[in-house]
Amino acid sequence: MHPELLTIGPRGRRLCLSLACVLDEALRLAVFDRGYELDPGKGTSLHRAMAFSPGSTQEEMDAARAAEAARAIPTVGDVARLLEQVDLPAGGAAPTRVAEALVESVSTAMYWQAPHGEDILAGHQELDHGLARIATWLAPHVPDWWIAPMAPEQWAVSWWGHDPREGKSPNLAEWRKQTLAEEHRAATLRRKNRVEYPKEGWSPTPGLRPAEIDAPISGEWWSFPDGVDSTRAIDGVPAGLDLTEDAGDDQARAFEVQVPAGARVLEIDHPQVWADLCRSHPLEVTDSRRHDWYRVTGRDGRWVIPDWAAVAERHDAVHLTTAAYLAGATRPLPVDDHSATMIAGWGPDATHWLTSVQVGAPRAWTFDQDTDRWLPN
Repeated sequence: MHPELLTIGPRGRRLCLSLACVLDEALRLAVFDRGYELDPGKGTSLHRAMAFSPGSTQEEMDAARAAEAARAIPTVGDVARLLEQVDLPAGGAAPTRVAEALVESVSTAMYWQAPHGEDILAGHQELDHGLARIATWLAPHVPDWWIAPMAPEQWAVSWWGHDPREGKSPNLAEWRKQTLAEEHRAATLRRKNRVEYPKEGWSPTPGLRPAEIDAPISGEWWSFPDGVDSTRAIDGVPAGLDLTEDAGDDQARAFEVQVPAGARVLEIDHPQVWADLCRSHPLEVTDSRRHDWYRVTGRDGRWVIPDWAAVAERHDAVHLTTAAYLAGATRPLPVDDHSATMIAGWGPDATHWLTSVQVGAPRAWTFDQDTDRWLPN
């Protein structure tokens, strides 16, 4: 794996920073402090609090709060210097630590709101040298499956009782029709709602598409059609159990997907492959996604995603390698001089099926808090 794939995208940079924090406590505390200061939710959706041991006196608590208030908060430059000084073990990173850093990077990915403070911090150019150092140290030791093509054994993970066997066959022509209809609807409503939008809060109003790019409006933000998604198993555990953004449950089911013989799988092993796919099969989604993707990327412009109905004429599935996910997800990818795209909602090693697949009986899994692992029921 080329080290650059770990530093050109927000997910890879977050992974490298998280891994470095495990190796150096001073860096971890500095990232925590500066990340909080940079977080858009500071003081609103995100608060810092102090905990005191039982029996603490009022004087002790007041003194601790005063000391905290007077404490100097590390700057981005301070974090950069600490990052460059992290002692890197000669034998590489422990596999469990790498796995934990990948999970953290996935769990903190945002596609509909501004990035977390730690992501903003990891994106600062002042950290480039330190993150490149971490990436160069890590790259020779990443698991082989991070750069491998789709595995022959695939598992679809479901949450909250969802059953992929109940899904209909992908109707991508209908998906394209509905996507274009929503785009037209959003463009029309954008012209009609230039002023009439809430000044504060998040609006669930279905038809509201104000012209203001920073309006608090959300809509569709993902860049894939309905269908079955699957991953490989790592040491017998379906990867999708851990590598799913916003899963939010300790109970899940995994279904084995029967990979069709001779399946034509498009391998997205670099962000450029995704951008090329959008260039050859573009589907514009500017008006339906502009508010969400602006919050994520700060970009206001034309957006496209792949026309999956056209892609399905030559491919049965699309596989996103973990390396390509780390390099490409949650950032704008240039398609041409006027357009960009985003890998939104995909997870590492995700395979999205564009054709019907057979799905086997479910196997129940429970996350065990004591061992910090998923265990089969």
